Amino acid sequence: MKMYGNLILAICVAGACLTTAIGLVATVGEFF
Repeated sequence: MKMYGNLILAICVAGACLTTAIGLVATVGEFF
């Protein structure tokens, strides 16, 4: 069960990183 929780946590972290990266690219795209 703990391993399953860690998997969900990893997916959430990866999703958050991806969202942040997309937002960052979009923001930089506005300037350039």
